[in-house]
Amino acid sequence: MKKSILAYYLTISIFSILILPSCNNDENHHRSKIDTISDDTINPIEVSTSNSSNVFSPYVKVFVENSGSMFGYVRDYNDFSKVVSSIIFDNDFIKEDVHEVYYFINGDGKIPNREFKDGQNFIESITERGIKSGNFRTSDLNGMLKTMLSGANGDTITILISDGIYDLGSDNLTKLKSKGEATKYSFMERLKKNNNIQTMVIKLVSPFNGNYCYATKKSSVYIPNHLRPYYIWIFGKGELLKKYFPDEKITKWSGYRNSARFQAIQESELPFVISGEGKRGEFRKHGTNVLYKCKTHHNVFAFSIIVDYGTLPYSDDYLSDINNYSCDNNFDITSITKANDISTVSAGVSHYQRPFIITVQTNRKPLGSVNIKLNNNIPAWIMTTNADDEKNIDTEHTFGFATLMEGVVNAYSAMSATYPASFSVIFKK
Repeated sequence: MKKSILAYYLTISIFSILILPSCNNDENHHRSKIDTISDDTINPIEVSTSNSSNVFSPYVKVFVENSGSMFGYVRDYNDFSKVVSSIIFDNDFIKEDVHEVYYFINGDGKIPNREFKDGQNFIESITERGIKSGNFRTSDLNGMLKTMLSGANGDTITILISDGIYDLGSDNLTKLKSKGEATKYSFMERLKKNNNIQTMVIKLVSPFNGNYCYATKKSSVYIPNHLRPYYIWIFGKGELLKKYFPDEKITKWSGYRNSARFQAIQESELPFVISGEGKRGEFRKHGTNVLYKCKTHHNVFAFSIIVDYGTLPYSDDYLSDINNYSCDNNFDITSITKANDISTVSAGVSHYQRPFIITVQTNRKPLGSVNIKLNNNIPAWIMTTNADDEKNIDTEHTFGFATLMEGVVNAYSAMSATYPASFSVIFKK
């Protein structure tokens, strides 16, 4: 028994020695600066897009960041391991003979440092010992995202799994904004070449048992068995991501918290009809967007519209958030809900792919018209996930995350309409 205990503590001691040099507390350790990378400096591992067995199946390239800050996620089989396995052994990939290749990536992010062509071998290598390859002491997240964007060509989907920390080493925090601008530039340059590239970002949490490597100083702190967030970025054609990574699939991943989809969108006329749900006062309908003989009830007038968001990539959470809308003519939005079968059948729109009910209200007699607009905003969960310092290392927050995502969102916003969708209702006597 004593020998077993001694062996246990000896193993822990050796393990701790191996862990410590991988983080920022090593005098020579610092993460590389996150600068803009020109297109001609990127040389990601290329994968042929020819597939004789199924020419319509995409290629999927999965990248796991293997810098020192990721070691705490891979010491045990946990939710992180389960999600990676879910992606690698996805039923749809297997059923349609989708070709997958897997990589570790770190350092400046320009070139993956290790390649796997066998999913089981890849999974078995995602251990603390297995991921110690390449320049695991440094991590340039902007460079990695640029490599993902560059690789998402044709029918190729690229996936990056990372802790999402914008690492500054010993740089001053005031430089953080410039790093976000570098991310914005990278995305805008890519979208100019192909504006059909969609970006998904998914927030998950998993048990973390290891050293948290500070992004703002050369040191680390040991965190035993604590939940920590991590992120999955997925890039590819919008129709491919909609098919292989629908919301109903990713929300079932272990430790799922939030998600968002970004795509360059021009304003479009989405189908909608006026509904009697949430009705206050009196009115009659004419056609799809005209109300007449309108009367208030106790100085309140309210009505609903059912809209079809089937062609938009936004998540249900985004579309259900009142803060992502605006309307004029003294109207306010009071509720947004997903429409059920009873509502759509009653309104004659059972053919709608993704119906939502938007209810608006005013304390005045309606005159003229009201315009209801969906805005291009940063999803609320991204802002609440952000931490501007590293004083409290907890379950939900990631240092610099909003700055990173602002770069992504602003790039897509610059290539999109200010209002991706709008609905106008006219009032007549």
